[in-house]
Amino acid sequence: MTGTLTIETMEANGAPVNQAAIRVYERTDSASKFIMGCYTDEKGLSEPITLPTPDSTHSLHSIPQTCPYAQYDVQVIKDDFDKEIINGVQIFPNTNSTLTVIMQCCNDRTPKTNTIDIEHHELYDKWIDTNNATLQCGE
Repeated sequence: MTGTLTIETMEANGAPVNQAAIRVYERTDSASKFIMGCYTDEKGLSEPITLPTPDSTHSLHSIPQTCPYAQYDVQVIKDDFDKEIINGVQIFPNTNSTLTVIMQCCNDRTPKTNTIDIEHHELYDKWIDTNNATLQCGE
């Protein structure tokens, strides 16, 4: 199964940031694996990015055995702007998602890296399996 992710980049005033480089990484148990890269258009939008997800039936169980969403890390880079990193973007099957990234202009200062870590979804953070062992998404 798959879900799609569109990245929307803009400045704090709402102006689109075009030609921002987008890099998407699949989150694994121990690291991130590069999946694909693209650029935003004149409206600050990336192309819809199709990403693998778990089967949607996992979200229908009262005590699911598999995390019902996939996690990805997204980097957004543009000259004269800070680098933006969003870790743990959750993509659900058969869902179109948009990630809005507010880009910070450097204004003649050295660019920095801003990182946002998205925690696991509260509903699926901890599950109990039949042996009473705790499972978490990403494990």
